[in-house]
Amino acid sequence: MPEREEQQHLNWKEQPLVKDLSPEHLELLANLATETHFEAREMICKEGESAEHFFLIKAGRVVLELYGQPKGHMKIDTIESGEVLGWSWLVEPRKWHFDAYASLEVEAVRFDAAKVRALMEDDAVFGFALMQQFVPVIMDRLQSTRLRLLDMYHVK
Repeated sequence: MPEREEQQHLNWKEQPLVKDLSPEHLELLANLATETHFEAREMICKEGESAEHFFLIKAGRVVLELYGQPKGHMKIDTIESGEVLGWSWLVEPRKWHFDAYASLEVEAVRFDAAKVRALMEDDAVFGFALMQQFVPVIMDRLQSTRLRLLDMYHVK
């Protein structure tokens, strides 16, 4: 039986990534929001595939894995409720850099990346505000990955 964990379902509009956006900018995103669900062990994205969406995780847990020789699949991070999955949609070539799967059932909000990018281009204030929210996420993920890889390879 899949692992289950009782968690509070977060209102996506109160998540750290978007809670500081203006009501107008939040409404722009809300128009592009689609509720989605992933079963435990279900693959959400695969490395190399086109990054056409990003997700705000309302409940559950997502594992990010990287494949590398000689270790095979390596867990490099975990994303939980209140966090965002995906920033590859912002940067060319817009491909996922990791595999991601639900380790627990996941409730999330999915956003169409192309439509969000179009809004960002049409409204520079919105675009800048959203980028200000994503940059810390990118930095945290890169630092987390760096530290985990250093630990895996016993680098001091």
